[in-house]
Parts: sequence; C-alpha cells; structure tokens
Amino acid sequence: MKIKKKLQNNLKKIFQKLFILMYGKIIFNKSYNFLNEDSSNCLNKVTIDNNNYNCFKIANGKIYTDVVENVAVISKNNLVKDACFQKVNGELKREIDNICLKKGTPRFKKNKKGNLLSLIQDASENNYSHWLLDILPRLKIFEENNSMEEIDYFLLPELKYSFHYETLKILNIPFDKILSDRKNRHIESEKLFVTDHPWYKKGFIHDEMINMPEWIIIWLRNKFLSKAENDHNNDKIYIDRSDSLFNHCKIINSEQLWNLLKKNGFRKFKLTEINFKSQVGLFNFADIIIGAHGAGLSNIIFSKPSSRVIEIKPKDHVNKFFTRVSKINNLEHKEIISRPLPPDTKNENGDILVDLDEIEKLIG
Repeated sequence: MKIKKKLQNNLKKIFQKLFILMYGKIIFNKSYNFLNEDSSNCLNKVTIDNNNYNCFKIANGKIYTDVVENVAVISKNNLVKDACFQKVNGELKREIDNICLKKGTPRFKKNKKGNLLSLIQDASENNYSHWLLDILPRLKIFEENNSMEEIDYFLLPELKYSFHYETLKILNIPFDKILSDRKNRHIESEKLFVTDHPWYKKGFIHDEMINMPEWIIIWLRNKFLSKAENDHNNDKIYIDRSDSLFNHCKIINSEQLWNLLKKNGFRKFKLTEINFKSQVGLFNFADIIIGAHGAGLSNIIFSKPSSRVIEIKPKDHVNKFFTRVSKINNLEHKEIISRPLPPDTKNENGDILVDLDEIEKLIG
C-alpha cells in the first residue's frame, strides 16, 4: 500500500512539472503594476454601505481552482493580489499560500471568447448558507459598476440542488451562460471579472460571521421575499436537521424534544423536502422558530421583525451568525447550549443534548 501511494505521489509530481512546462510557473507580485501593461484591464473600487470592495476586469485573465481550498486569479502568469481565495482548515490564508504557486495549474486549460464573471470559492460554495451569503452577493458588487448584460459566462459552483436553480432563476441568470467550476477548473476568457468576497476578509470563518455586513441581508430580502410561497402557514416551527449529511449540530434526544414541542403546537419541517420559495415563506410567516445551528436556520434572513428564534448549539460552538442576523432583522434571539454529553453517548448520532426544561421555559 505504501509503494502504491508513493507511486501515485510521484506521478502527481511528474504531471505537475509537465503542466508547468506547458503553461508556465505562476509567480506572486505584491503590486498591480503588471495589470497596467494592458489598458483594457481595470480595477474598480466599490463601496456598499461603508464596506469597500475590489472588482477586477482582466484581459485574458485565467482562473484555476482545486474546488477544495483554492481559487487562483491569474494575469500573464502573475497571481492577482486580493482577487484570489485560499482557505485552509477554516482559516483564510495569504496569496503566497495559494496552491498554484507550488503546483502550477495542473489541468488542461479551456478558452472562452467573451466576458466571464467568476463567482466561485472553496468547497463550502455548495452549502445553502454559503451560497446565499458568499456566492450570490458578488452579483451586487459586480453590478455597482457593470451590467449583467455584458457577461457571456458565469463561472459558478456545480449546480446540484433545487435552491441553486430557483435562486438563479429569480435573479435572471441565464442557465445557458453558466459554467461549472468542476468542469472548468482551469479557464481563460477574453475578459475576466472577479470581485472580492462579500464579507470574509481574515482569520477563521466562524469567528468572522458576527461581522456580516447588513447590506447582504437586506439585499437577499429585497431579491427573494417578494417571491415567497406561503404553502405552510405555521406560526410555530421546528427545523429537523436529521436529514443532514453531517453528524455535527445534531440533537441526540431529538425524539424527546419533538414530543415536547408537538404538545406545544409546533410543526416539524425537514428543509430538504421544501423548495426555496416555500422556505422563504415558511420563515417569514413564523412567529417562533426552533432549530439546531445549521445552514437551514439561515432562512431567518427572511423572518419578519419581532419573531422569536431559539438556536440550539453544541458546547463551545463559536459561530455567532444567527445572533448577527437577528440583530439586523430585529428578531428576538436566544441560544440554548448543549448539556455535557455523558461518556456513553460518544457513538450517538449527534453532538447536542438539549435541556428540555430550558426549552419549556422559553416557549411557555
């Protein structure tokens, strides 16, 4: 097995060297001087609600992504400062840590005539919450100085879920103009447009979510609230996360919790079973929302003022995003932190043990 792995690593290194010979070595320059070599290049400074952003237009610009941690923006084999994205183990790194500086661009390059707008980042891009907060708001940044009509291609995460298609349709993004980053990991276009990340500028992502700009929440409400479908007019809702692919932020005593909530007039929902417009309507109608910390609870973005949100979290979970959204939307937000897990629960499906007495006091 060790020999097989060693052979695989050696083959990877050989291929990387071949691609460097084919496309050249990528270098890092701290200045933007190389962009001035072509007069059609442009760096627009954008300000939205006192938040400053860059929007790059690069002639014959290239994108390389490993679709896991790195997105490299390249002009004439220079890594473009401030336009790249590299997040390793949940922490945003500097451009000099971008993988292409070590491994080059080990994928065959595709060429596109026309204008391409890149909206991609790391593997989190397909998560419902990150799709709403990280990917879509780049459209707003771009449109501050540009028109969507001039874009021939949109480089996006691979479209897998119904919320991808629903949100893009509402935003009038033509599906025939969409390119998947999975199928276009190394791509060059006549004109490449790239924006800054809408909110993530430094450090660990969970620490930074408390600083979410207000304009992003307002923009999402303006774009999607008018399209809400009120299929479920329930004023008390419980969001069941048992359908999540991941074990974190799951409730061990979920059955007992649900029995308590059911007696108090709540209705349970699995959001994977509800389309996007109905999720918006569901959260906008509800007066009280209970659920474990997770992407689905991001729909409190669409909740009406004075609604009550009870967020159930594992112990020592530092993410304060829902606290921030609640402040922006004038919601009444409460956190319930998991009780210590007994030793014999280590193999249970979840990491949250809910104090039912605490829940009963909050909903009473």
